[in-house]
Amino acid sequence: MLINAFKDDSGDLNYPDVFKEQGIEVFMPDKGDKDLINLKLFSVIELGIFKDETKQVLIGIIEKMVQEQQNDPLILGCTEFPLILNGESYGSISVLNTTQIHVEAIAKYCCGTIQSDLNRSEGIIV
Repeated sequence: MLINAFKDDSGDLNYPDVFKEQGIEVFMPDKGDKDLINLKLFSVIELGIFKDETKQVLIGIIEKMVQEQQNDPLILGCTEFPLILNGESYGSISVLNTTQIHVEAIAKYCCGTIQSDLNRSEGIIV
């Protein structure tokens, strides 16, 4: 399950396609929830405003998706989300904090403990 910033009309930003190529199915919020996520992200969270009301709205969307789709884990696909959704899990699902994952991978790469595999056609560093 992925929550992310959805700036275009399709709201997909090709994430489901990239994951599907790896055999992973990604579930996204419905259009109304995408619009609400964008509203909260761009008018509140990105401005450094972290209200409990905003957090509860996001948790409500997460709980709705879990109930409807029975999926796990939750991918926080925008670097601002861990600032307000800072738990390791919500209800019964675990959270993948992509900011933390990226920072840890960069640190390991800089320390020489992992190799970089640059896929130039995809623009992805793994």
